[in-house]
Amino acid sequence: MEFLEQKMQEENYADAVKQVKKIKGFYVHFTIYIVISFMMLGVKMYYTNSTESIFRLQNFNTFIFWGIGIIAHAGAVFIPQLKFGKKWEEEKIKKIMQRKKNNKIY
Repeated sequence: MEFLEQKMQEENYADAVKQVKKIKGFYVHFTIYIVISFMMLGVKMYYTNSTESIFRLQNFNTFIFWGIGIIAHAGAVFIPQLKFGKKWEEEKIKKIMQRKKNNKIY
């Protein structure tokens, strides 16, 4: 019984390490997004004439689309139990094993 408990602890630790790496990756991605966004905004403000408005859609395309990517990355890191989470994988494996046991194809 101790062997199984130790094995589960090792698996839980490995999962926790993976999750921490994912969170760290997200924070690095988000930090780079913020820094680059401010740099781009500064450059756009510097090179925009005083008669032009900085608030044009073309000036914010990068922020918008990269921001969508940031939101998707956050969802993948902080909401891993979406449709294809670990529980779904386990259920799918059980179904496939049951089908093979019953000699059913597909």
